[in-house]
Amino acid sequence: MLIQEHIKQIIELASPEDKEEYRRFYAEISPIKFGSVVSWHDAGDYGLARYQIPREAPMHIVARVETYTVNWTSGAPDFGAFEPPPPGFAFWQYQLPTGTVLQNLTWVFSPIQRLLDADEFMFFKGGYDLVLIGTFVVSPDDLTRDVRTLVYGYNIGPELANRLGRDEVTIPSIG
Repeated sequence: MLIQEHIKQIIELASPEDKEEYRRFYAEISPIKFGSVVSWHDAGDYGLARYQIPREAPMHIVARVETYTVNWTSGAPDFGAFEPPPPGFAFWQYQLPTGTVLQNLTWVFSPIQRLLDADEFMFFKGGYDLVLIGTFVVSPDDLTRDVRTLVYGYNIGPELANRLGRDEVTIPSIG
């Protein structure tokens, strides 16, 4: 249901002139869900999501990011409880398949809630590896927890990309 709502919102953002144009825009959208589960214990950078945007996709739109933490340590007071992401920062970047960083797309000190629990259209160019990084502090009670991230993204075709006319995402620093 959420994916259909996102597709509807993307098409409405392009303001189709008639039903035929609506159908063409609809046919240009490919939903993509990606993300990962990482074990968080130590302070450091964690790769939360990675997607190789195809070269033939003029643009990729991220519409929703969901991240939560869960502790599966037997006997822990918060065993199995779904909790917010760990404290720290998050940022998006383009990388090569080798892991070489090409460009940080958002401020590396963006607060967690701005990127890891977000409903916002963010636009990225095709042909790159898109990576979401979380920089977390050390676990408060020395227990290892799973941090799970799911990204709802959409590859869009050239007609829709031209109509939307968006540049790639940038989230500036605060201050």
